[in-house]
Amino acid sequence: MSLRKLDRKLIALCAIIFLADIVLGLLVSTFSVYARVSGTTLATIGLINTVAGLINLGAAIPFGTLSDRVGRFRLLSGGLLAFAMAMLVLGLSASAPALWFGKLLFGLGSVAVFQTGHALVGDLTRPDQRHFAFGLLSTCMALGYGLGPFLGGILTDHLGHVFAYLLAVLVALAAGYLAARTFPAVPNSAKQKVRAASALFDGVRLICGTPDLLLVTFANMMMGLTFSAALGTFLPLYGRELALSQTTIGTMFAIRSGVSALGRMPNSLLAKRIGNLPVMLVALALDAVAMFGICWTKNPGTIIALLAIDGLAYGGFVVSGQTYLSNRTTTANRGSTGGVYAMASGIAGTAGPSLLAMVAERWGLRFVFGATGAALGLGAMTFASGIAVLRAKKSSASKARVEIALTKQSELQNRDMNPPEFKSLVVGASSEPTHLGSV
Repeated sequence: MSLRKLDRKLIALCAIIFLADIVLGLLVSTFSVYARVSGTTLATIGLINTVAGLINLGAAIPFGTLSDRVGRFRLLSGGLLAFAMAMLVLGLSASAPALWFGKLLFGLGSVAVFQTGHALVGDLTRPDQRHFAFGLLSTCMALGYGLGPFLGGILTDHLGHVFAYLLAVLVALAAGYLAARTFPAVPNSAKQKVRAASALFDGVRLICGTPDLLLVTFANMMMGLTFSAALGTFLPLYGRELALSQTTIGTMFAIRSGVSALGRMPNSLLAKRIGNLPVMLVALALDAVAMFGICWTKNPGTIIALLAIDGLAYGGFVVSGQTYLSNRTTTANRGSTGGVYAMASGIAGTAGPSLLAMVAERWGLRFVFGATGAALGLGAMTFASGIAVLRAKKSSASKARVEIALTKQSELQNRDMNPPEFKSLVVGASSEPTHLGSV
């Protein structure tokens, strides 16, 4: 597979998501410290992220269905505009209302941008292209998410949060301009609109009624606990507790994302070779190890190494999970099903920050990562059990089909018929077929 064989719109989409992830990475790595310096308590910071996660949770399915109905472009553009507006509000004021409004608006934009982006990849590619395509997209995501904290750390240390956030407004607007040039606002047909309007909960029914999709959705929820709750909310605060500068914290995020980016194409090839589910399982297990490690160390170098492991695991998980989901859906239901898949991660993003904030208040920030590691370990064991059950059912079904075929063959052999007729019936191909009614 090469870039020349892919739709040019896919390449442009990767560039758009790269720019969007720069903005996301910049905000995630600086928001907690920005709010804390402004006098916000740990509990309030956790509550802001929890409410943002709750809103994302409620928006995931409607946004997915909306993208099926009105077109991916409109939702993608709206999300990028929300990014720009949110960063503008946060840049102009650090008051409590501004922190709440900016973070919540940014969360809605994230659902629209990244959920729609993944659905677009499925729309623009064939099944044989998707491992490569999702590997390429997730590589761009990781590069952008790594560059964002790196730039954010340098800019906030030397020029302040206001300058960094206003620069992020320009980046978001540039991404929106590229989206407008690449994806014209072509409305869906009336038939597609009726189909999408009646399909609000088709994604829920499909995933809940399909054991393998339900299993990968559960795994996405567990992985969301790491990304949305532990690292995004509490790693910057833990770094500050260790007397690390914002530049150092941003560099940590950048290294994590850089390692993740380097590993995403190899991970996509590995998933194509051994299957998506095994890669997802290994990713969950590695992430659990990384979180436990961060809990038990205060050495910045060791933390960076563990974040690199987390980044590598997260990258493999993203590629495998999205490829698996796209291969099991169609253009008509990919948005709504992707909404349910994203909603699972939103569940972790909703409950995680507040629960982990209580852990931090009671036992200290580092135990946030220990609790996350324990949850991931249990999740990995549950996922492994689910894979075993699915394989056992598949094996039983295969054996049943073989037994049915052998039974039918035995019944045919026991019938009293002439050999040419038997051969014609079983093989179904003869240069001069014999008809049972001929004389």
